[in-house]
Amino acid sequence: HSFDYIYSEHLFEHLSIEEQTIMLQECYRILKPGGRMRLAMPNLHFLMELYLHPDKECNRRYLAWSHRLFGMKQGVPEVMEKDYPIHVINNFFRLWGHQFIHTPESLENLAKGIGFQGIRPYPIGSSDTPALQGLERHGQNIPAWANELETFVVEVEKPEQEIPTEEETDGPKISLIIPVYNGERYLDACLKSVVAQSLDGLEVILVNDGSTDSSGQIMKEYVR
Repeated sequence: HSFDYIYSEHLFEHLSIEEQTIMLQECYRILKPGGRMRLAMPNLHFLMELYLHPDKECNRRYLAWSHRLFGMKQGVPEVMEKDYPIHVINNFFRLWGHQFIHTPESLENLAKGIGFQGIRPYPIGSSDTPALQGLERHGQNIPAWANELETFVVEVEKPEQEIPTEEETDGPKISLIIPVYNGERYLDACLKSVVAQSLDGLEVILVNDGSTDSSGQIMKEYVR
């Protein structure tokens, strides 16, 4: 409950799904109630579009640009244009160490499972929150038009009031632990006072530490 905002740009996809889960859990933990997290990352839908619709004008432009810039690193003598999608998509994962690339829908499901709410998409650089506006810089490393094609941006919010889990709502809120050793003179009065209190969600744990008097029998009677 310490931070108002968290920002991540083109980092998330370099983590495994297990590491992504840990990262989101930790971000949720340190955000204040009502705090926001903004994430920018590649879109798996975009890669699927490159493969399914390579003749679309924007996709042809991206494929030609990406293959010209990065394809030569593979040492392949000649790649036919019809094979650009296969090479570019493989390069997209391998050259930069991408491990798990999301769609907006899969990221939303992951974030919701951790407790985030208010999951909203935004154009690059835009936000309803002034502190989260104009942060993206990936478009300075690659052409802005290419960044617009491959990147999606979302913001997620930690609820103002955290929703308790089933375990938190159904389980005891207070555990009263009473160690007992030969306490028959006082045990009945002690347990009567415990039973008479008005706290909700109380569990009482009686620990018989080898009593040789009737303490154990008194405890069994209260349990019964």
